[in-house]
Amino acid sequence: MTSRYKLVAPIGRGAFGQVWRAKDAKSAKDVAVKVVKSPRVKDSMVKEEVRHLQAISHGCAQHNVVCYKGTAPFGSRLGIVMDLAPGVPMSKLKSAVTAPRLRKWGRQLFDALDFLHSHGVVHRDVKPANIMVDGDELILIDLGIACSPCPHVYPGVTGTPHYMLPELRDKMEGGKYVSTGLLRLGDYYSAAKSLREATDSERVVAELKAIQSAAKEGDVKKLKAAIVGFTRSG
Repeated sequence: MTSRYKLVAPIGRGAFGQVWRAKDAKSAKDVAVKVVKSPRVKDSMVKEEVRHLQAISHGCAQHNVVCYKGTAPFGSRLGIVMDLAPGVPMSKLKSAVTAPRLRKWGRQLFDALDFLHSHGVVHRDVKPANIMVDGDELILIDLGIACSPCPHVYPGVTGTPHYMLPELRDKMEGGKYVSTGLLRLGDYYSAAKSLREATDSERVVAELKAIQSAAKEGDVKKLKAAIVGFTRSG
């Protein structure tokens, strides 16, 4: 079967495949396509993943989450088609970000997580490489290991250990029960840690550490208050 999407150039690589810039022959627009290469990932798993993510397509763009369009064949493998997010990954920034801009990004990033969580989706891999920034705008990308519903016991760590909530990482490593609530706390912790790495403002770092601390404590009320304090500060 011939795909309507023509791969143009590679733009990234993940654990299970390569991400390409592609041209949509029908709309003539550029899109992003992740071609899944890992033999461990079956086509049925890819289609199920995308089905969940397409279910939130009505609000993804308004809440700074990359929109998933569907799947398409690429040779013997299946590709996941997404909107092409503008800008660069936060991990590629060359200098510290000003506090006002970082707060704008923070508002968008935490809103993106609130949106996902309100629809039963947990990202599980929030990190600078999965956050695209373009001026004052931010888009949360790569929901490749997002879950809805999420498993409660893991055979190992799912996510990037350096950015994970310590309790969450320890439970996964030990094969212990992991609640959906803890996974959500982990998303917020990872977001705050990612933002911290983009600034040298002592005040902003302290506010983001407060968010991480509340997530560690499992205090949702304190966490929400810390997020509001950070995003609304001048």
